[in-house]
Amino acid sequence: MPAAYWIGQTLKMAKFEDGLAGYKTWQGAERGFRNEYGLLEGIAGIGLVLLAYLSDEEPTWDECLLLS
Repeated sequence: MPAAYWIGQTLKMAKFEDGLAGYKTWQGAERGFRNEYGLLEGIAGIGLVLLAYLSDEEPTWDECLLLS
């Protein structure tokens, strides 16, 4: 299952002790890794993906981004 592979890769990236749930966002060479809370590039989006993967129900949060 390809989704399981990418979920595994996502979980491996939670390695920052000072990150949000272990995650940080790369913001370029000048700014480096930063904490990001947002839906598109931050911990909120990571959380939604992980919850959707674990849930038996079809996620509908993608509708707010006009992706479905």
